[in-house]
Amino acid sequence: MPLDVTDPEPLSADHNLLTLPNVIATCHTAANSDESCVDCQDHAAREVANVVSGKRPIIEIKDPWLLEEAQDEGSGGIHFI
Repeated sequence: MPLDVTDPEPLSADHNLLTLPNVIATCHTAANSDESCVDCQDHAAREVANVVSGKRPIIEIKDPWLLEEAQDEGSGGIHFI
């Protein structure tokens, strides 16, 4: 079973999960590849283009801080709610 995210993070070197023969643990960097970096940049560019052209983002924004910031006067009139 591959594990990329754990609680706590990072796991201590003597954590019981790391002793199991069917567990592969990574240090929360499993998505760090050239391909995933390009995909993230492409997705971000599409989202920015949507918002700038007055469309809603493809992915719903759920981050409370971002939602609050979008309501501030300095958001340039772009609102996500």
